[in-house]
Amino acid sequence: MMLHCIESASEGGESLLSDGFKAAEELKRENPEAFKLLTTTIFENFDKGHSTDYHGRYHTVSRHSVIQLDNHGQISQVVMADHGRTPMLRVPVSTVSAIYEALKLFQGKLHDPVNLFKYKLQAGDIICINNYRVLHGRADFKVTETTNRHLEGAYMDWDQVNLRMRVLQAEMDQKNTNSHT
Repeated sequence: MMLHCIESASEGGESLLSDGFKAAEELKRENPEAFKLLTTTIFENFDKGHSTDYHGRYHTVSRHSVIQLDNHGQISQVVMADHGRTPMLRVPVSTVSAIYEALKLFQGKLHDPVNLFKYKLQAGDIICINNYRVLHGRADFKVTETTNRHLEGAYMDWDQVNLRMRVLQAEMDQKNTNSHT
């Protein structure tokens, strides 16, 4: 994901970035049961609205764990979107409290000052983050009659990013080969 700062808030509005993999590893080490719950419990998420770009109206629905593991049991994604998580949990009632406690512990890790990077974007700044690893948010900010906070976001498809990197690498390799002949 890329975030481009068009206008920076005069007061507050720092971007908050946290390494989800690091926080998940800490949770795994300190509370394996909470880690297991967040890798095995499926949460339902949705987002609905209208964008001004080519997507137009959208209504997305997804079902996944907060911490996702690859085929080797390694963390591959952390997806934590409180604003889009529905209250629907398709689990036995006896596990609900433990699941919410695991979420609370994980949130604590993400917001621990040692794991949180704060940066105030200025107009013209662009940050690029791996949205499957880095969780992002913002601090409170003050809007006045003359100032606001305006960021534009763009998502990149990893297949397209990797494809472009391979093409550029091949072009660079070809230029290097030609310059040595």
